[in-house]
Amino acid sequence: MILRIIISAALVALCYIIYEANLFIKIPGMEKIQSLYTSHQDLCGQDLQKQLIKSKETLQTSFEFQNSFLLEQIKSTINTIKIVNQKVDINIGKISMIPQDSFPQKFFVSLGQKDGIEKYSFVLKDGFVIGRVVDVGLDTSEVITVFSQMFYVDVIFLGLGFRAILQGDPSGKMKIFATYGGIDFEKVPPNTLLVTAGSKNNSPFGIPVAYVSKDKKIIALSDLSGAVYVTNIKEIEAENQN
Repeated sequence: MILRIIISAALVALCYIIYEANLFIKIPGMEKIQSLYTSHQDLCGQDLQKQLIKSKETLQTSFEFQNSFLLEQIKSTINTIKIVNQKVDINIGKISMIPQDSFPQKFFVSLGQKDGIEKYSFVLKDGFVIGRVVDVGLDTSEVITVFSQMFYVDVIFLGLGFRAILQGDPSGKMKIFATYGGIDFEKVPPNTLLVTAGSKNNSPFGIPVAYVSKDKKIIALSDLSGAVYVTNIKEIEAENQN
């Protein structure tokens, strides 16, 4: 009995050290130990297939946005955006941990350097931006979400040409951190879609982030409810394209 208590205490201490020191990011293989405590399951791989389908649909829609967007307006007011000839790389990964003390501001995903994951690349759930990568290990990456005040994203008000930097918020009501030339909210109709601007660390262009509610609030489109798999997406630079 005493031996069992000692072993149990040692396992608890080990899990605490792994959690506090983020060892499952820093030491290869540690994420496999941590994943033993993952609560979500994906029966028959349904969520995996769902995320793959949603990601492909989102990319197709973003390319359609490029073709329909007002190119002359972009050329005259938003000269840092790349919206043509985009090629992207997607990876589906399982959420390996959601820390209870920082829910829903961050989580960890079973994708890392070996998968070609890059710092600041976007992470999607159900085809919407849920966060971005802030730390990359060999097998695991840390993601901050749209519910974190440390999350920022450059967006376009689709169809209007307004551009702003949004800041995340625990309530899901994102805040405007900065604008490019100001925004006249009287001209912003309800349900206006806000998409990624395609600027540096904010590409590819056209990935849905949020929408404008009837009371002029900016509401994040994604959430962590029922999350099992998520998608990492990054644009392939022209010099790396085949």
